Formats: sequence, C-alpha cells, structure tokens
Amino acid sequence: MPTFIGTAIVMKVYFNGDRAYVAQLEKALEACVRGRFIGHGYDGEIGRIDVMKTLIKGGLRTFLETEREICQAFHNKVHNILHEYHSRLIRNLTKGKWGEDYRDDWQQIVDDLKLSTRLYIAYGSNMEQSQMLSRCPNAKRIGKTYLKDWELTIPFYANIEKKKGKQTPAFVWEITDRDENSLDVYEGYPYAYDKTNIVINVEGKTVSAMAYVMTEQYKNSDKQPYDGYIEEILRGYREAGFDEAEFQPRSME
Repeated sequence: MPTFIGTAIVMKVYFNGDRAYVAQLEKALEACVRGRFIGHGYDGEIGRIDVMKTLIKGGLRTFLETEREICQAFHNKVHNILHEYHSRLIRNLTKGKWGEDYRDDWQQIVDDLKLSTRLYIAYGSNMEQSQMLSRCPNAKRIGKTYLKDWELTIPFYANIEKKKGKQTPAFVWEITDRDENSLDVYEGYPYAYDKTNIVINVEGKTVSAMAYVMTEQYKNSDKQPYDGYIEEILRGYREAGFDEAEFQPRSME
C-alpha cells in the first residue's frame, strides 16, 4: 500500500501544476503495475479496493482522461479492473470466495471513475463511418492501427482472440460516455461482448484503448450475421486506408 499512497501524492502534486514531476509520476505508476494492485487470500480484493480508492483521491479520473501517453501499462491495468467491476456488477456477481459482497465498493469506484471520453477500438462493422456515427454521433475519428498478437475471427459477427504473431487491422475512435452506453446496447455488453483494454500505437502515439471481445457463451450460440455485414467491414477497411486483402479472418469451421 505505501507504493500506492506515494503514487497518489505524486499524482496530486502533478495535477496541482508542477509538471516537472512527470518522471517521478511515471516511475511511481510503473511501481504500481509491478505491485499488481491486489494482495493474497481473504484480504486480496479489499487491498485492491483500497488501492483504487487511494488513487482516486490523488486524481486518477483526471489522469485517465488527460494523460493517455503516460505509462500505458498502468492505464491498461486500471481500465481492465474497471471493466471487471462493471461487468460483474451488471451480472450480479459481486461476492468473493468467502461470501463477502463487494457491490457497494465496486459501484463507488466505477461511479468515481466514469470517464467523459475514452478511446475505442473498432475492428468490425463499426470501422465503417456512417454506421459508427449513427450509433455514436459524438464519436471522433482518431486513426488506424493494428492489434498486435490479436487475430480476427468471425463466428458470425466479428471478434478478436489473442494469437501470438498475428495482427488485426482496426480503427480508433474517441467516444463520449453517452456513445459508450449506446455501444454497450448494440454489443450486448456484458453478455454477448465483454470489454478489454489493449495497448496500441495510433497516429504515432502509444495509448491504451478499449475493445469489445466476444464471450465464450455468445461465441457458441446459434447466430447469423445480417445481410451485407461483411461488406460493411470491407467499406470500413477502405475508409480507414487498409487494403481489402488485409481482411483475413480465421475460419471458425
């Protein structure tokens, strides 16, 4: 815990205007990532909750929104903790191994860290501009990227799965919280698709961005894509500047 308290203090000083502390902040954040955010046994999750609350006091929400290029591993870690909390809250899976209930603490953390904007990775039909803007009218185009060590699959709708040595073309948008709520509905979050953050390079910057990943339960369901679905993805490829030949999903047969 002392590492995280120190990080919260450095973060607060940084946001009070002393930007000379950026090197110290980066070192503190890297130490946090090495600290894993969680203890062992019964108190493991309590420790993680305490860490998150401590960092919130230091200005974590502002950091996540405004300092995307500082310590991407830290961004990834925090966002993925939040995705876990939010998903489990919706699915009513808030109890630990010994029956302890974390609902109130998780809800407080999720509420405190609700971002007004975030980066979103589209690798399927949401690469296509007209569809994306119909769903998320406030979305802003950022640029194209490749998801390294992720493979595109199409069980029926597009999905990505971790695969060493593969890469998947994708397009990055900046979306508002209202846009994200809209996407959650379209993607059937968290039952059809859950969320994960991935470190990517876009427009010459290394950042952490959110992607939807199909759940195992949904992947094995009996679904069919709507007519024109693949054509929408290919339009998105062309609009983003990819060659259609780069559309190489792994066969699910």
